[in-house]
Amino acid sequence: MIYFLYRRALPDPARSPLPDPPADCRIRLWRPTWRRPLARGLAGMPFLAWSLFHGLGVFRTRDYALLLIHRDGRLVHRTCLLPAHFRFPFMAPGDLQAAGIWTDPGQRGQGLATLAMAHLLAHLGGPARTLWYLTRLDNLESIHLAEKCGYLLAGRVVRQPRWGSRLLATFRLETTGEP
Repeated sequence: MIYFLYRRALPDPARSPLPDPPADCRIRLWRPTWRRPLARGLAGMPFLAWSLFHGLGVFRTRDYALLLIHRDGRLVHRTCLLPAHFRFPFMAPGDLQAAGIWTDPGQRGQGLATLAMAHLLAHLGGPARTLWYLTRLDNLESIHLAEKCGYLLAGRVVRQPRWGSRLLATFRLETTGEP
């Protein structure tokens, strides 16, 4: 399968205005622990695998996290933050990837994904890092979100299964720039 790959340099947090969430929303950056490897309300896979990657040192940094938005106590949005690891050989050691982005269907169109991206960019540090964003070629909403949030198209990536496993598949940068 072929994907579009976007990249964005992380801005200086001191210069990034942070939008306020709606009054009925709570934003939280969640990180796994050995006692709580899964955030409340999330199914096992792939979050359990990513927590294991985090705990076992598969990720190149300890920056794995989930940005969660709750509205009236109910999870309405999540964005996963994945550090560089073997599946994405094009990423530098300190780079991060926004992945597993989901918004409750009844909450879409309200700017929650854009709000989540703004909070991630504000909390992740300075310009020495790159934030990556991978999306399928046919996911127009995801492409729109990436472009709206200032990501630039870096090229196309091909997903290659590894040892027959989609979970362990690697993503190879096939072309750069305009596909």
